[in-house]
Amino acid sequence: MRNYFFFCPYKTAGKSICEHFNISNIHTLVKDIYYPNLKNFIRLQAIDITKYYYRIIFRKKTKLSIPAKKNRNIHVGTVRNPYARSVSWFLDVKRNKFHQSYHNFHKDMKFKDFLLSNKNSTGFRTQKSYFMDWNNKYRLDYLIRYEKINSDLKNFIGSEKIYLEKFDYELNYKNKNPFKYNYKDYLCNISIDTINKLQNEDFSFFGYNKLT
Repeated sequence: MRNYFFFCPYKTAGKSICEHFNISNIHTLVKDIYYPNLKNFIRLQAIDITKYYYRIIFRKKTKLSIPAKKNRNIHVGTVRNPYARSVSWFLDVKRNKFHQSYHNFHKDMKFKDFLLSNKNSTGFRTQKSYFMDWNNKYRLDYLIRYEKINSDLKNFIGSEKIYLEKFDYELNYKNKNPFKYNYKDYLCNISIDTINKLQNEDFSFFGYNKLT
């Protein structure tokens, strides 16, 4: 079997991509599909162990298996400009009562205040952390950037066309916000500085330019 695992941080078009391949998007991490060795396991906090086993129960939902002579796991990840992703997460929480239930939030809250009050939110977790294994090794075979989603998806499917020939090269479904906005309109010096610090490794590792 050739197994394709998709690692899609919040607000990086993961739902669109996973639906394209007829699988579910549950924001899986690379760590979720591999067992930690004894050394890794000893270092885990109780909450990490709980999350690990919770995710491992559902991991098959994010696996696309294609018959092949040799068994191999292929890792595919999605990323997005950290500023745009952070603002998109804020707007998602703003219109989603479930997300509001586990955030410090009120309806008149500005993006800066939401960001400062919810620094540990899953929506602000670094994207790189989704793609690292238990030994802190980067494990992606293909990276799809939100800003080049159609061309990157085409390159991915084209490179795997022997196995993925039944899938279209362009997304049939796009999970877009119900309104248009410019993420830069939500930024200020404080929010920019906060995102720069919280997601510093995403800027440097994926080549996104920082605002100052």
